[in-house]
Amino acid sequence: MLTPTAPPDSKWPFRLIGPIGYALDFVAEEIKIAGVFRRGLDIFESFRPLLVYALPVLTQGKDEEALHTFRSVLADLSGTEQWVRDERNQDYATLHRHSFVAMWSALEVALEDTVVEILKNDPLSTSTVVNLGARIPNDYSFPPSEEQARAIYSRTERVVRSKHASFSDSLRALSSAFGFGIEMPPDLAAHLDELNEVRNAFLHRAGVIDDRAISRAPTLAPYRDAQFRMSNAYYMRAYDSISKTILLLLTAIGACVKHLAGAA
Repeated sequence: MLTPTAPPDSKWPFRLIGPIGYALDFVAEEIKIAGVFRRGLDIFESFRPLLVYALPVLTQGKDEEALHTFRSVLADLSGTEQWVRDERNQDYATLHRHSFVAMWSALEVALEDTVVEILKNDPLSTSTVVNLGARIPNDYSFPPSEEQARAIYSRTERVVRSKHASFSDSLRALSSAFGFGIEMPPDLAAHLDELNEVRNAFLHRAGVIDDRAISRAPTLAPYRDAQFRMSNAYYMRAYDSISKTILLLLTAIGACVKHLAGAA
């Protein structure tokens, strides 16, 4: 158990809005960046015809430096053009994969940063950690440092996840324990569980959906032993579910801030 060594900062509850607010902004930016990048790839495919059209004009002008530059660009286009064509034919799966992982990370980091802020400022949170089954070293003192608070969070998250098979159950259990519990519709919870398995497949198994992923998200059964390719339709649905979850957390954290600020 942590031993108090300093009084808590009475204004700290208001800092809880920061992480989840940033996550909301990040996800909105990510969907915009993905859209611009996709449009950029479409435009890129028109580069060669434009350059080929301009080449005779440069030849007539005998601008050797410009000619050399254009020919170099044309020579360099070949490999990239093939990648762009492949990406378009696969509905921009690579772009969607990277963008999705970034959005999912924003959600996870916001949850961590919110709990870390609570651990650093609320003396009662140490009891929450112990009640969840995580161990706190005896030589810790309150308030913990940033590093100590993140170490406590990591231990607590591992314990909570070990007790809950699904991501959505772990999210609800962890948020509820620290005072900003959320409830979500069953379809949203099921989709979050599926997205968590897709994320794990991308980062740990080169996108291959295995039996373990299917056991936790049965809706992935059609992709058994196959490399998951994220279409634009799937990507947009993932964005929608992640955004909805962040908004649920924002509402719950807002209520938590109001309660803590009123008790301070």
